[in-house]
Amino acid sequence: MDRARAEHTSANRNTAYAVATYTPDIDQTAETAINRLEEQESTRSLKTLSPTQRETINLVSSDGLTYQQVGAHLGIPLSTAKTRIRGGLIRVKSSIEHLTHLLWLLTLTPRTGNPHWNEWVVPC
Repeated sequence: MDRARAEHTSANRNTAYAVATYTPDIDQTAETAINRLEEQESTRSLKTLSPTQRETINLVSSDGLTYQQVGAHLGIPLSTAKTRIRGGLIRVKSSIEHLTHLLWLLTLTPRTGNPHWNEWVVPC
C-alpha cells in the first residue's frame, strides 16, 4: 500500500513538473516575421512624431539620458521634457498596440474551415 502511494505521488510530482516547465515549440519563421513587423512599425511610428518629440525620445532611449538631463540638454523646463516624451510614447504605444491586435487576428484559426466570425477560435 505504501509503495502504491509513493508511486502515485511520484507520478503526480512528475506531471506537475512537466506542466510547470513546458515550453511550446516556437515557429522561428513566424517569430522572425513578427519581430521584423514590430521593428518596422516602431520605426514608422517614430517618423510620425513631431521633431521635438522624436528628439526627446531618442535622447532618453538611445542616449540613456534622464528626463532632467534631457531638459538641461535641450534648454527646456523638466515639465516640458516630460510632456514631449509622454506624448510621443503615447503615440508610439497606440501604433504598436494596433500592430499587436493585427498580429493577434492573424493567429486566429478556423475551427471548421468556415470563415464566419463565430467559427473562429484562438489557438491554445
